[in-house]
Amino acid sequence: MNKIFLLMLLLFCINVYGQLDFSGDWYWTENDDDNTFNITLTKVNDSFYKGTHCGVFAGGMKMDCVDGDEPSLSATLQGDSLIVTFTSQFCLKKGKAVIKFSNDSIIWKIIKEPDGEYYLPDEAILRK
Repeated sequence: MNKIFLLMLLLFCINVYGQLDFSGDWYWTENDDDNTFNITLTKVNDSFYKGTHCGVFAGGMKMDCVDGDEPSLSATLQGDSLIVTFTSQFCLKKGKAVIKFSNDSIIWKIIKEPDGEYYLPDEAILRK
């Protein structure tokens, strides 16, 4: 009986994780549009994403945005999270973040800051 339960639980978890799709355009706004952040994620395969980001802070005075369509981030699916490596377009240094689903949103959290000045939120809830 326990083996059947464990097998069913395993199949459920595989099915749930297999359905996670972080693809799309995600947006965050704070302080009446004073600070904005968006990311675009494209699924490359079942466990890898690439994308772009744009952070605009201080009412547009500080921008951390990729110029063109060249990817500024890559992400690997680990369990129910994406582990993201991004390059700040302000200081041109790499940092790391984690992205998790939360209902109809994603939660972005920087776990390793770039070694330099950057304009991305340390934590943000983004929506499509």
